[in-house]
Amino acid sequence: MLAALPMVAPSSPGLRVVVLSCGDLGDEVARALLSVPGVSDVGLLTAPWPTTRRSFAARARGAYRANGPVGCAVILVRKFLPRPAPPETASRVQTPEDFARWVVRDFHDPDAIATLRAFAPDLGVVAGTYILREPVFDIPRLGCINLHSGKAPAYRGASPGFWELYNGETEVGITIHRVARALDAGDILLQETFPLDPAPAVDPLAYLDRYRTEVLRPNGVRLLREAVARIAAGAATWTPQDHGAAATYRSPGYRAVSQLRRRVRARRRARFGSLAPLSRRAKIILGRLAFATGVYRAFFRRRAIIALFHRVDDALPDNPISCTRSAFETYCDFFRRHFRVVSLERLLEALARGEDVSRMLVITFDDGYADNREVAAVELARRGLPACFFIATEFIESARVPPWDQELGVRSRWMGWADVRALAEHGFEIGAHTMNHVDLGVVCGVAAEQEIAGSGRRLASQLGAAPPFFSYPFGRPDQITPANRDLVRAAGFACCLSAFGGSVRPGNDPFDLRRVPVSPWFQSPYQFGFETMLSRD
Repeated sequence: MLAALPMVAPSSPGLRVVVLSCGDLGDEVARALLSVPGVSDVGLLTAPWPTTRRSFAARARGAYRANGPVGCAVILVRKFLPRPAPPETASRVQTPEDFARWVVRDFHDPDAIATLRAFAPDLGVVAGTYILREPVFDIPRLGCINLHSGKAPAYRGASPGFWELYNGETEVGITIHRVARALDAGDILLQETFPLDPAPAVDPLAYLDRYRTEVLRPNGVRLLREAVARIAAGAATWTPQDHGAAATYRSPGYRAVSQLRRRVRARRRARFGSLAPLSRRAKIILGRLAFATGVYRAFFRRRAIIALFHRVDDALPDNPISCTRSAFETYCDFFRRHFRVVSLERLLEALARGEDVSRMLVITFDDGYADNREVAAVELARRGLPACFFIATEFIESARVPPWDQELGVRSRWMGWADVRALAEHGFEIGAHTMNHVDLGVVCGVAAEQEIAGSGRRLASQLGAAPPFFSYPFGRPDQITPANRDLVRAAGFACCLSAFGGSVRPGNDPFDLRRVPVSPWFQSPYQFGFETMLSRD
């Protein structure tokens, strides 16, 4: 029985991982796993979603259940469309990403099982398939893990996000768990939750489509990567599910969809006057009003903000970690007009002395992109604004392209050491960001100590003095462990900054300071200011 198989580090030099998927998500997962430390080989086994031959009347009833009268019309159209023939045998294709791909008719067919056995995987990764049976998920030596877009055990089954929105939840979970005989019931390795608006301003189905694309899918791939890294490192910790609290959901029918829309409309009416469902344009207007009248000052009483930037590049206006030069200039003017822009050292000093931090704002940059020196520093110096630049030391003077740029086909340009020294000479603060931008939620022990302390030593050798500031790569809560936080202290740093939103208040631990990332989501600094003003942290 799979549940009895321990998942431990492999005895061989690396894991052989097979990804099982019915859609293009499998390609994305396989590419992500190629760069996981401890993974030696990746294969992708895909099969089409099953189609059941049913009578016209049965298909019409099913279409009505799923989509109402419109669905019946769709069935009539599809009845006359040709169906592509499924592949007859397993076929292997070598992809440009250097992982093997097999296309099969069905995961349970003899040719598919033979293909899996021939690959001899250590670990299976299930990412978007129909229900698999034991003859398939028992083949990998360590069994299989599954990506489930739901907070198990309360939300098992189908339709990610739908039933959470239906029930008025304010968050959706992603769960990485063992594949077991019962649906989504295996022990949990990783679980993370993400905010959900229970009363979105747009049609709830359109909201869910975008939510799945922009929130659940990328974070699901990220969590799968982290899970495989933990298994490869022998650091996996499993938590049994409380089966007494389990609920399993099926795909919603037409009546459930109609009821969802009614419930969302009712929540909007009940929340009349609430600011959460406002459009970004409305937030900009209200933000202008709040900052023009000075009302915002009351919301920032005894609150400071640390703003996080990465890259200023006109060629990447919609990149999640980039902003254009004109947008950055606008932010700088906004900060200077409405906040007390101070250095990170000054904020730490105020916190240590118990001084008033109201409306203090610190500008920070992560990673070490070349435009930090070429563009950002120029605009900051022109306005006399301080900032702290956190450097991933091994990126400097390299041609490395990190995974987040690889996935978007973006060319990475890094500063040289002369640029870093020039920033320091012009009065900007320099901080450490590990050597290789590693995930400190996965990397631990001696390797973590080398990344943390090593980045400080490298900066000291280039700048003549060790930097007192440190920021976590990625910086989400699950990537900030107590053990590695202690390593940051032991390395002699004076603070540690995360990146998952929130303000800084008197009494906050300097090794647990939150930052607000600036991204294209904010269409204006006034939207940034408005949302930050009303944030609950």
